[in-house]
Amino acid sequence: MKKWSIRALTLALCLVLAAGMAACGDQPAAAGEPTPTPAADAAVDPDAVAVEIGEDFDVTYGEIEEYYNYYVQMMSYYGMPAPTAEADIESTQDQAVLALVSMKKQLYFAKQLGLDELTEEEAAEVQATTDEEMESYLQTFRETAEEEGAEDVEARAKELFNEDLAAYGIEMDYIEYAAFAYESYAQQKVLEKLQSHIKDTASVTEEDVKAYYDALLESQTTAYESDASEYLTTQENYEMNGGDPSVVVPEGYLRVKVLTVEPQEALDEAYEGKIAEMAEHEATYGKLMLQDATANAAELKEIKTLYDALKLETDKMYETYMADAMAKIEEAKAKLDGGESFDSVLAAYGEDATYTDYALIAERGRLMMQEGDDGWDAQLHAAALALADGAYSDVLCIDDVYYIVYRVGGEQAGTRTLEELHDAVEAAALESARLDAWNAQVEEWDADESMVTYHEDVYRSIGKQQ
Repeated sequence: MKKWSIRALTLALCLVLAAGMAACGDQPAAAGEPTPTPAADAAVDPDAVAVEIGEDFDVTYGEIEEYYNYYVQMMSYYGMPAPTAEADIESTQDQAVLALVSMKKQLYFAKQLGLDELTEEEAAEVQATTDEEMESYLQTFRETAEEEGAEDVEARAKELFNEDLAAYGIEMDYIEYAAFAYESYAQQKVLEKLQSHIKDTASVTEEDVKAYYDALLESQTTAYESDASEYLTTQENYEMNGGDPSVVVPEGYLRVKVLTVEPQEALDEAYEGKIAEMAEHEATYGKLMLQDATANAAELKEIKTLYDALKLETDKMYETYMADAMAKIEEAKAKLDGGESFDSVLAAYGEDATYTDYALIAERGRLMMQEGDDGWDAQLHAAALALADGAYSDVLCIDDVYYIVYRVGGEQAGTRTLEELHDAVEAAALESARLDAWNAQVEEWDADESMVTYHEDVYRSIGKQQ
């Protein structure tokens, strides 16, 4: 049973909202005089209100505890010890409170702006997300139920789901948890609407665009002179994800497209075992040859017979495994040899989504350095360098995957003008301004404590229990 899956979902729903939307700020101040810290072994209601934000939003003891434990887990992941000194524990508590209060403040201001209600379409999107998530986690438990031989797999899967929730101290059943998930994703949708609302207030002038271009030119010139491979990282990130385009192109780059085909079925489970047997036979054969080939002739003959039989079996297994992929790549190669364009054949036969999911890469191809380590496989790299512009390679087989490499051509080096890249630079400048607007607004909200009341006595015991 994959218990971590439930734990992960809970953390995602309870914590990612705050982690994704919160901004850094000062530690929260208590409202009024400090209150006594409860005893370390005191039982605290997880629903106890630790922080009040206006009249409609609270942060509970349980939420802070969950986020605190999340921080401690992250510290452990990076090799850091859990806090033990009281000051360190309280500092970690404050980090958790800060993040949660920041998120709940955003929900508060979303309501003030009338952005807290979802449209029918938005609610449907949230429901679809919830259903997809719940189905993915429930499937884990269906597999366990099937392994158990349950008569009613669906009912048993939900029982296992409920048992896992209980194991983590989550007092919900499957139906209640689904409702909890929906509410969490609904809050995320509200926060997304709020962020868009604030970002939409941003704009840029032509002077802003020029200044952004000049800053890119300066920073990229320095970076690429120091390490030309930075261009590949920056430009491919732009072509895949947007952001800052490269306004400087260093020497030594070309563009390639690669048609990739790989087997869709798994290799026979017995294959690796038989390969291991062959290796043992090889080792034994070698030892016997060194000892006395003549005296061991009969045994050597027997080993060779066994080895040859295994070789025939494994070769057949491998041929069966590769057959569909081989037929597909040969058909693609025949299309190319028949005069069809590489782009049309790539679209029909290629299995690398990079060339279909990203419009700029589909058009231009991917970047490759003519010299140096750029992450490309050495054989693919050599094949591309051996080609003329507009030519394609023979079929290559590397680690059970077939390839045909097409060389688009060299990447023209030099500085690209603002006129050439105006739209891309303007979009990047605007997105930067939108992000600045959002961060500034979050900073302002985080500094506004007028609607917040802290109850330190509720949460100061977190992390201090023995």
